[in-house]
Amino acid sequence: MTARTGALSHSATRAIFPPECEDELKQAFFGDAATGYFVDVGANLGWFTLLGAQAVGPRGRVVAIEASPLLTLDLERNIEANHFENVRVVNAAAGSRAGTVDIVHGPAEHTGLTRIRQG
Repeated sequence: MTARTGALSHSATRAIFPPECEDELKQAFFGDAATGYFVDVGANLGWFTLLGAQAVGPRGRVVAIEASPLLTLDLERNIEANHFENVRVVNAAAGSRAGTVDIVHGPAEHTGLTRIRQG
């Protein structure tokens, strides 16, 4: 991983969105949210967490929620590599009721397939 210079640094070897789309994505998702809040539920490796942290600026706040302990470690590394101090990571599943869940991890090359086992 490398430190952020202009573009965001991300540990994923294959990104869903190419780096040249960052500005358009930030505008579409965050508009002019210079001092706002952003919550990323199911943060995975943190692509939208990083975009949100950059968009809300140092006075804004981001909460990244990720159920998988393994993905949470990568999420925290990505936040640290990009030197964001306005992000709080919560290692928990979000749901309509309290309880426990089983996590099924997707393959390393597609962590977006990680899910909660139903049933």
